[in-house]
Amino acid sequence: MTHILRCLVVIALTGCGQFGGDEVASAGDPETFGQVENALRVCSEGPTVEGIDVSKWQGRIDWDAVAATNVRFAFIRVSDGTGTFDEQFHRNWAEARRVGLIRGVYQYFRPGQSVEEQVNIVLENMGPLEPGVLPPVIDVEDLNGYSNLILRRDVQEWVRRIEDALGVRPIVYTGPSFWSANAQVLNLSENPLWIAHWGVRCPDVPRQWSDWAFHQYTATGMLAGIRGDLDRNLFNGSLEDLELLAGGTAECGDGVCSRNETGETCPEDCPVCSDVPATGSIISEESPCFTLGGPLEFWREESEGYDGHLYWTHTTDNAEAANYASWSLRFEQTGRYQVEAYTAADWAMSRQASYAIQHADGQTDQRIDQSAGDGWRELGTFNFETGATYTVRLDDNTGEANASRVKLAVDDLRLTPIDVPLPPDAGLPEPDGGDLEPAVDMGGIPPDEVLDAGMDSELYDGRDGGSVEATGKGRARNTGGCSPYGQSGFQGWWVLLILVAVRVRRGA
Repeated sequence: MTHILRCLVVIALTGCGQFGGDEVASAGDPETFGQVENALRVCSEGPTVEGIDVSKWQGRIDWDAVAATNVRFAFIRVSDGTGTFDEQFHRNWAEARRVGLIRGVYQYFRPGQSVEEQVNIVLENMGPLEPGVLPPVIDVEDLNGYSNLILRRDVQEWVRRIEDALGVRPIVYTGPSFWSANAQVLNLSENPLWIAHWGVRCPDVPRQWSDWAFHQYTATGMLAGIRGDLDRNLFNGSLEDLELLAGGTAECGDGVCSRNETGETCPEDCPVCSDVPATGSIISEESPCFTLGGPLEFWREESEGYDGHLYWTHTTDNAEAANYASWSLRFEQTGRYQVEAYTAADWAMSRQASYAIQHADGQTDQRIDQSAGDGWRELGTFNFETGATYTVRLDDNTGEANASRVKLAVDDLRLTPIDVPLPPDAGLPEPDGGDLEPAVDMGGIPPDEVLDAGMDSELYDGRDGGSVEATGKGRARNTGGCSPYGQSGFQGWWVLLILVAVRVRRGA
């Protein structure tokens, strides 16, 4: 931890920040704290690390954009007491990990409510402490209509329960005047302090502490990937100090993809989501390109489906999704692709499954009846471009009530090239040949035998994952390769000639 400049002050504070409970639609309203006697104004003289704290009020966050900034950690709200579970928590928690941010869970604490239930919400949703996860945070800024005696009693119990369960000292978030007025007699000086004091570089610290670990310095910050105002924070130390507080420096093989690891340096921890090739591909729900979101206890696995594995959950008619599945798509070659989802009849029961498909022209919400078929189901044909990341998402809030026990199935996704030009390095010569040898010299194979391919017949079975079906208009629909050639009638004869020529030349 850095050296700290401390000076004893008596100062009137205004604008010290708060997270804010669920009754406000922002990170918190500024509070005029009044006079704080015997507070320490503490400045950091060494390095600091930028971070944020978020809740449902930030909406749907683009975590890839956040990770591209100088932010290195994020605190994520799990609940407002026992009454309101943060609807964005599971997505935010999973996404922060995916992009390699150090993360921590915070709870807006409500004295007078069951401490045990509040602690259980934290423990059940944050999962185990692992490298990259900070100790949990208790947000102490609200009496909730009770006396400060009840506040002190309940805070102490919350801290004790977390320490007993996890073996770490939780972080305390508060404002200088609120703590001084209501919790001054509590001795939590051994717990890391997160102090809310906006608009200053050197925050005032309650007298139990001699320094601060985190400083919330604004509630009106801005950041790429997040719309609107945002709480911004500093960690008082280096990135290495922060990693130590978050369970130590991650090592390759520990199951956590940390910021200093990549798919190249540590494929065990950071599996790579490969680009979709020009020939198309099938994306398994077990691949790095797939994300299973929401409370994992509501997902079920079955040894069935396209590749002998699928997930399912029950549908809901809630306004917001609780569970979701998402496929991430990047493409090697710009073009038009058919998108299909596999549904297994025994598990795919939703009649209103809505797939949100991002593509180069925007987003299409395609609703299908999963129960109507067993196999590949077409979602549509869309344009995709190289260099962009697209998603296909399936949410559980289909409009079918949870009480009806309708199963929503999640299985593989198939991308089939429909109109995709061959990339420049495809290795095939241009149709006008150049140095291409005449067809009559191709190893004695007569051209009429080469072309006798049954032009109007089905070329492959359309259910085996590598299908090519003749459309009757001279253009093949190919799930295992590109078919951009031909206008009317079968116009791909020269491709066959080229393939034979290349084979003969390679064998020479």
